[in-house]
Amino acid sequence: MAEPLKNYYSRDYINTLSKALKRVETGFDSARFRKRIFSDSWDDKELKARMQHIARTLHHFLPQDYSKAIGILSQVVELLPRDKNSGYLGMYFPEFVSFYGRDDWETSLPALGWFTRFASSEFAVRPFILDDPPRMMTQMHEWAQNADEHLRRLASEGCRPRLPWAMALPLFKQDPRPVLKLLEGLKEDKSRYVQKSVANNLNDISKDNPELVLKTTKRWQGRSPETDWILKQACRTLLKQSHPEALKLFGLQSQVDRLKNFTVNQPMLKLGEELEFSVSFHVKQKCVLRVEYLIDYLKKNGTHSTKVFQWAEREFEKGTHDLSSKQRFEQFTTRKHYSGAHRIRVRINGREFKPVEFELQI
Repeated sequence: MAEPLKNYYSRDYINTLSKALKRVETGFDSARFRKRIFSDSWDDKELKARMQHIARTLHHFLPQDYSKAIGILSQVVELLPRDKNSGYLGMYFPEFVSFYGRDDWETSLPALGWFTRFASSEFAVRPFILDDPPRMMTQMHEWAQNADEHLRRLASEGCRPRLPWAMALPLFKQDPRPVLKLLEGLKEDKSRYVQKSVANNLNDISKDNPELVLKTTKRWQGRSPETDWILKQACRTLLKQSHPEALKLFGLQSQVDRLKNFTVNQPMLKLGEELEFSVSFHVKQKCVLRVEYLIDYLKKNGTHSTKVFQWAEREFEKGTHDLSSKQRFEQFTTRKHYSGAHRIRVRINGREFKPVEFELQI
């Protein structure tokens, strides 16, 4: 099992941080800082809580003059080692800005732009958006035109209406037009890092304003390979919902009249085992098909919750085609399984076929 990300805030990491602080600010009390970090409640804190705890502890030990504290942190962030986790672990730097700098925009906005090169400021910009949306979106437009991909990505990621684990932006759920105006300037960005963020932002918007995203897709389609990649990722929720207009926009209109066969390997399986299944269908002429399988998971109250899985999406030649796959049933923090009847069914270009039932034993 992978190490929980929160555990990367180890004693070694905090020691490295305290040494960097001491190098920049010779009077920094490293020993007391480490002691305060590892308080009695440290072990109970999850990743975000630990991040916030570090930011608040830094505020306790750094100069109370905000601009001086930012000056120190701006040097310290450059001294820390960078690895695959640094973008998450260092987010207490921009978090410090969101906690203590909302009354000093002249210091805070450049700081957020600087820190995001080392650790994304995507969470920290959101209180500023809520405080003064027009002013902050003006800054986001400036970042969207920057040569640094980290700043362009921040411009998009920071204003996502439904950014996971972050405070929501209800104003952009209700009216995402200011966000769409910003994304216009990023729709042909060459950086995949930025492209993913633009796609995720549009996907967020599609959950509250699907018609706006569909209109945007119509306008943007065919402009460049980068834009087309963004749009396909942006419409993934609409495609999972088999939205007719989304299917049409991506050429997923051909129909399979019936399945020749759809089977599961066993009608009963135990927790920890894999459900193996296969489907056979005939294609009358070459076409693009989006093949999905849907599992109706039994809930505690006896109802079912449906999860959609993409099986294949590609061009199929005329003739008969066979697909097979498997799904392991294990307990996860995001899904708890219950004994009883479950169902699995196939969906091809939005058309669903008769389900097959199977029994799960816990």
